This record gives sequence, C-alpha cells and structure tokens, in this order.
Amino acid sequence: MDASVGDGVAGVLEVEFDAGDSLLTAAGALLDHDGGVRVSRAREGVLRSVANAARQREQTPVRVSAERETTARFAPDHHGELAACDLGDRTVRAARSTFLAATGDVRVGAGRVGNAPDRGVGLFLTTLSGDGTAFLAGRGRVERVDVDGEYAVAADHVVAFDGDADVTVERAGALEDATPVCRVAGGAVWVGTRRAER
Repeated sequence: MDASVGDGVAGVLEVEFDAGDSLLTAAGALLDHDGGVRVSRAREGVLRSVANAARQREQTPVRVSAERETTARFAPDHHGELAACDLGDRTVRAARSTFLAATGDVRVGAGRVGNAPDRGVGLFLTTLSGDGTAFLAGRGRVERVDVDGEYAVAADHVVAFDGDADVTVERAGALEDATPVCRVAGGAVWVGTRRAER
C-alpha cells in the first residue's frame, strides 16, 4: 500500500491499494475509488470508547479493505492541510475531529485533556498508537512545532500533540466564551492556522 498526501490545503489522501490491503479511516472519509473496495466496521485496533466519546459517532473509525489492486481517495469534512505522523512506538493524541486515516498496525482510542471538555475547558481526543502512519486533517495549513520548554496555543488550533507531552488546558480570561489555551511542555505539537469550529 502506498499513501500520499496532496499538496496544499486541498486535504486529500490518495491510497494505492494492493489486493488484501486495508486501513482504518474516519467514517464518511472515503471520497471515491476505482472499485473493489469494501467498507466494514472496524473490530480490531479500535477501542470501544471511540464510538461513544462525546456522542460523536461520525468519528468512529471503519476499515476500508481492497479486494483487488485499486486506488481510493479520502478527505475530511473540512478544508485544510493533511499531516502525516509516523508513529513508530510512540502515541499521538489528536483533536477529536482531525483523525482521517491510519496505515499499518495502528490502534485508535479515545481520551481527553482538561477537566471539562464538554464545557469548553478541555479537548476530547483520539489517541493513536502502534506501528504505522496516522493522517490528520487540520484547518488551514498545519505546522509542526517541536517544544523545548513551554508553548501556548489556542485550543481551537490544536491538531495533535505527542502522547508524552505534558498538556494542560485553561481559560484565557474570565469571560465564559473565552477561547481556552493549551499549554504544552515537551514533545511536539501540530497546529492548524485556521481555528476549529466549536
């Protein structure tokens, strides 16, 4: 299987499948294909809590399998650049709406950071671990920032961060609708230049 990301903010992932290849992808992300593709419920590699986290069933991963050599394209439901994260043996925690697809032996789960993500003081997360590549969809252009010390970024711009980074979420001001800020210490963080919808 060969997966390549389109240039710019088109946000399209093109995958060349050999017969028998498969990948995990967000439900509804399959854009088009040459035929010979089967979509099924992902039974392995997906933790049950993903389907129930924040009642956002549209982010439940499915497995796309090729019955023959074929090409398929995948796209998120928003406009923006894709980032490829080679996981190796590390964990990446992604903002809930950014997971697009994963190749190899990647396991997908759910998590959160902050004490009240449902009230805007935190983030619901998709956790990605194992050996393979995760493709994440940011809004606007996606930049990787390697953090040496501490880095602060508006929570609405966070695409993902290393699983071993120390991350906290706090309000930027006393107003109830103030955008929360993520403070990241160590590791890397991927930031989208356009803000995510709340």
